[in-house]
Amino acid sequence: MKKSAPLLLGLLTVIFIIAGCSKPDVWEMDQWYTQMSRYRDSDNKAFSIYVKTLEEEKIQKICDRYLEKFGDDNHYLQIHFYDDRSFTPDYSNGIFFTEAQADHMVARYFYNPFRDEKRLELLK
Repeated sequence: MKKSAPLLLGLLTVIFIIAGCSKPDVWEMDQWYTQMSRYRDSDNKAFSIYVKTLEEEKIQKICDRYLEKFGDDNHYLQIHFYDDRSFTPDYSNGIFFTEAQADHMVARYFYNPFRDEKRLELLK
């Protein structure tokens, strides 16, 4: 009886881990992207992100994470994804990017809280 307790505990641990694998862990998602900068004013929240994966499913999960963490009823949410870290613009002082930086934008996400509208556009 005493020897079966660790076995049972190990089995329950494995079941718990498998059951929790449907949603990626934060550490796993952090391998997919790097947030380079953010901007906020009275109407908007915007993020420039260097994305390391171009898989639509993973980009959508990043968007869902940002919506959950930063989305609210009073601000539009914009997330711009770039494929080159050196061409990812700094949004600290506003949502501005050069034409060369725009060439490296691979996806953009927009959330309108007033209409509950969410849109992910893959550009490449």
